[in-house]
Amino acid sequence: MHNFSQSVNYIIISLINLVLVILGEVICAGKKWLTADKVHLIKIA
Repeated sequence: MHNFSQSVNYIIISLINLVLVILGEVICAGKKWLTADKVHLIKIA
């Protein structure tokens, strides 16, 4: 039973890490997209 709970903890930690990495990527991409969008809008105006 102890091993089982260790496995579950490991899986949960791995999932959390994965989510954090994905969020980081999305935020970076979003910032790049926003700055590109602002530059594009400035060029139009």
